[in-house]
Amino acid sequence: MTLSEIRDFTRIMLGETDSSNSYVDNTEVDSAINIALTRVSIDTEALMTFSTDSTDVGVERYSLPFNFSQILQLEIDITSTLSRPLVQKDLDEYSLLTYGNRAMQGQPVFYKIEIGATDVVTSSPGDLWLYPVPDDNGGADYVLRVRYNKQPTALTDDAHMPELHPSLHEAIAHKACQFLSRKHSDGRRYMEFENSYNVMIRSYMDSKASREASAFIPKNVYGRMGNARTKPQGWR
Repeated sequence: MTLSEIRDFTRIMLGETDSSNSYVDNTEVDSAINIALTRVSIDTEALMTFSTDSTDVGVERYSLPFNFSQILQLEIDITSTLSRPLVQKDLDEYSLLTYGNRAMQGQPVFYKIEIGATDVVTSSPGDLWLYPVPDDNGGADYVLRVRYNKQPTALTDDAHMPELHPSLHEAIAHKACQFLSRKHSDGRRYMEFENSYNVMIRSYMDSKASREASAFIPKNVYGRMGNARTKPQGWR
């Protein structure tokens, strides 16, 4: 659905289809839709993407992508054909790793994430810290490849469509209705929309889990001796 269609559907569920004679105006509806869009994307972790950034010699701290929501994986490209995943550590583990030689340079193996903007202008969502601190990789900088769930792009034009799967567009409207019902001080409808939203999200997540499970095809690692199964091949 487009923003215009989601707005119309939201108004139908609210029972306020006449925007010129309603308690809730279109600006408020659109604001609620965009807030709901962010909530749905967080609850479903449905907007996976990646970004890349070159390392600098002796620099351990790198900004997260501006639209970052949740880390999935951090890899380092050593060459154009060789990549390795880095191991995430929490604050205490990272401090123990770097204790006594924080500036040690080499090929990064570990990382930590510090979440939170440092100002209200650039609004950086946080930083990645690497250890060992990147060296010059033989004259060719490493490339950081961050796989993450991103924040959705706001819908500002009637023709804009959410980046989320179409099956979640109705959930956006239900969550927007839940927010807007607060203006009416209608606790009953607030809970009705909360419940209907949760049902939609659970349905999507169950479907997502089913799709991911069906993509996993286990290899038959068992050897056979006649009609009897033995231990998996390679076991002693």
